[in-house]
Amino acid sequence: MPLTSATTALLRAYLARHPRAHCATAPLFPASRLIPERPTGVRAARPAAQVLGDLSAEQTAARLDLDWDAPLRRQNFYKAVYRPAVLRANGLAGAGLPADL
Repeated sequence: MPLTSATTALLRAYLARHPRAHCATAPLFPASRLIPERPTGVRAARPAAQVLGDLSAEQTAARLDLDWDAPLRRQNFYKAVYRPAVLRANGLAGAGLPADL
């Protein structure tokens, strides 16, 4: 797939920080799981994406447990990272992104 020079530069910078860059079989992007804020066993009153969307990007990142031995799982990424980011963008910047994006 052809990449622009800007995309190539971003990918090189990412690989320079990749903790398993020396391992040819390591996934490019890690699997992740969300660390519960308060493991009470009680379901939250609001969906997790809304709760995470109210956090800053740094607070959300602090709650992600990365597994560099397993590949990214699309559904986990969607729930823990992508969906909250869309909600955060709409809330903070009024980006007007579609709710079902």
